[in-house]
Amino acid sequence: QFEKVVETLHKMRDRKFVPDASTALALSNAFVRAGLHEQAQQVIQWRTKANSGAPYEETDENPVV
Repeated sequence: QFEKVVETLHKMRDRKFVPDASTALALSNAFVRAGLHEQAQQVIQWRTKANSGAPYEETDENPVV
């Protein structure tokens, strides 16, 4: 089920879209409930980085979902 969510998030990232705070929180909560804690943290980091104006850069240590 989460494969479609991840695919959608990748499309959003590729288009430089960022989820609003409410959506980021809902996504993060869904990932936590599914036991996907790293992905939950990444969604929040994505939102936080975008909100700070700093570009979100995907790295080996900080991959996007």
